[in-house]
Amino acid sequence: MKTTAIRLALVTFTVYSSQALAAPVLTAVGVDTTTKADWRTTTTVKPYTIGSNTIYGTDGYSTLATRPTGSSSVVSVATSEVLTGNAATTTAGISAINDVPSFVTISAIGTGWNWYNSGNPGATIDNPSLTPGPVVADTRLGLSFRSLSGSATDLFTLTFAADAPDNIRIGILQEGTGGAISSFSLTSGAASATQSITGMASNDHLMRYVFFDIQNAANQTVTLSLTGSGGVNNYGIGGFSFDVIPEPSTTVLLAAGAVALVVTGRKRRRTVGDARVA
Repeated sequence: MKTTAIRLALVTFTVYSSQALAAPVLTAVGVDTTTKADWRTTTTVKPYTIGSNTIYGTDGYSTLATRPTGSSSVVSVATSEVLTGNAATTTAGISAINDVPSFVTISAIGTGWNWYNSGNPGATIDNPSLTPGPVVADTRLGLSFRSLSGSATDLFTLTFAADAPDNIRIGILQEGTGGAISSFSLTSGAASATQSITGMASNDHLMRYVFFDIQNAANQTVTLSLTGSGGVNNYGIGGFSFDVIPEPSTTVLLAAGAVALVVTGRKRRRTVGDARVA
C-alpha cells in the first residue's frame, strides 16, 4: 500500500510537470448570440459558462471604447494604450473598463488603432464594473479597430505567466460595429483554432461572444486574429472575458493520493499496535 501511495504521488507530480511543459491546445468553443447585453446578469441562462458560474468574465475582463451615452465618435489610440485609453479618449467620454487577471498580459499589434463608439443604436452590455446580479445597469460597448483588408490580420497577443491556470476559456466581445467578420482565430506556435462567424453584416450592432479554450496556457503567447468578409473595413473587437476551467482529473489524482497516504498511515499504526499486543 505504501508503494501505491508513492506511485500516486509521483503520478500527480508528473501530471503537474507535464502540464507546465506541454504545448498549448487551442479549441474553438462556439459563438453566443442569445445572451445579448446580459453577460453579467446572473438570471440569464448562457450557453458557454463554466460549471456553476452564471456570468461571463468570472476571472477577469476588458471592455474597450465604452460609454454610457453620447453620439457617434472616433478617437485615435496609441498602440500601447489600446487596452487603457488616453487623454483623447477621456475627453471624448470613451473609456476602457478593465479587470484583467494578473496571469495574462494583453498587447495590441501594429499601428493605426482607433476607438469607435457608435452611440445610439450601438449595442449595450451590462457594465462589468458593477456587481453581477439579477439586474445590472448597462453601458454602451464600442469597438477597438484598425482599418484592415479582408485577409486574416493579427490584432492582439495574450501572454500567459508561469502561474497561469492550465485551462482557460477566453471570450471575444464583438458588438457588430464596423466590417462584417467571417472568423476569429487563435494561434500559438504550431497550435491553432478558428471559429467561424455566420450571419454577421456590417454595422448590425448585434452582440456576439466568441469563445476559445486554451489548455496548457502557462508560459505561452497566443495571437488573436480575425478575417474580414468585405464591406466596411474597420475590423475589431469590443473586449475580452476570462473564465478558469477547473481540472477534475488532477483533483481526482490528488484526492486518490491523499486517501492512499491516509490508509497507509492507519495500516502502519494497526501493524505496530498488533506487534505490541503480541
